[in-house]
Amino acid sequence: MELNITMDDLYLLRCVIIKDNNNYFEGKDYNGKKYIISKNEATKKYKVGTDSTFYATKREEGLIFKKTILEPLTTKEYEMILAKHSKI
Repeated sequence: MELNITMDDLYLLRCVIIKDNNNYFEGKDYNGKKYIISKNEATKKYKVGTDSTFYATKREEGLIFKKTILEPLTTKEYEMILAKHSKI
């Protein structure tokens, strides 16, 4: 995990998984916006129909057609980032 992630780089998202592909899931939020969510440790229990809220980082892929890929964080990763950037 990258340790140079700041709190401003994190996005809180709630969506429902609508499709399961080889390396990623497709999710849809309650406003109808669709997302591409990469498969990783944080999403290992996801399946079609899963309604989940998670923190994620974004990355852009593609030369001509840009895609935004969300990389969900595990609770442990989020706590490490939070502890690193807390002002207490």
